[in-house]
Amino acid sequence: MDKMHSLKILSSGSNEVHALPSKAIWGFGRVNVVLLGDSIFDNQCYVEQDLAVIDHLRKWLGSAGTASLLAVDGSVARDVNRQFVRIPLDATHVFLSAGGNDALGCMSVLNQPVSTVMEALGLLTERQTSFANDYLALADQLVRLNLPV
Repeated sequence: MDKMHSLKILSSGSNEVHALPSKAIWGFGRVNVVLLGDSIFDNQCYVEQDLAVIDHLRKWLGSAGTASLLAVDGSVARDVNRQFVRIPLDATHVFLSAGGNDALGCMSVLNQPVSTVMEALGLLTERQTSFANDYLALADQLVRLNLPV
């Protein structure tokens, strides 16, 4: 196998390394993967040193590419648009994690006193509509990048 065009893939739960031709995975040579979103990707403070998602990704890519961590712990879908301005011009792929913090932010509605089921559904619908609008705006921005997501 041509070492110039291979990616190192770590099997989950082990240090075993497998190599696959990068063209078979990505469709072209060198890649620049961008991670957008929240703490699913920006997880350094939750894991041991060198075990964050970005560390695994960079190890997995090896010499076949680079990875940029633009995700920020605590971000909600509406916040991700601020990460777009830092996307490198040579980015080839974008990965997104968004929505978990939006859901956590809605937990308070479950403890809110209401008089009727209809009132409760109205509160939930407001939150759902707000998230849907934020997420659709984010999806529109992603599409405009014209990159694999």
